[in-house]
Amino acid sequence: MQLKLFDLLDVEEGEYDLLINRANTLDNCRYYSPISLSTQNSYFQTPNVFRLLHHNVRSLVKNGETFKDFLHNANMSISAILVTETWLRDGVPITEIPNFSFFWKQS
Repeated sequence: MQLKLFDLLDVEEGEYDLLINRANTLDNCRYYSPISLSTQNSYFQTPNVFRLLHHNVRSLVKNGETFKDFLHNANMSISAILVTETWLRDGVPITEIPNFSFFWKQS
């Protein structure tokens, strides 16, 4: 018998349905490399769809302009951008991305 993660959790009755719904949502997520994005351009132009872009930038100061060029050339409709490994510090200028507000926390 194969157990699923949710079978091992001690959750209340209403929480179980919520967790199953979230898991099904994650199963429907699509992941693309920068190269494969170019073949999906019409998909990324569909209006009224929430799209989250995650990018491991490995120094936003060093690679910020390249990332902005990628966003511009990809011509995608993106709702939110999650950038990891920014390596930002207080006093370091932040790369601005048009139409987005930038929030970060130094760890």
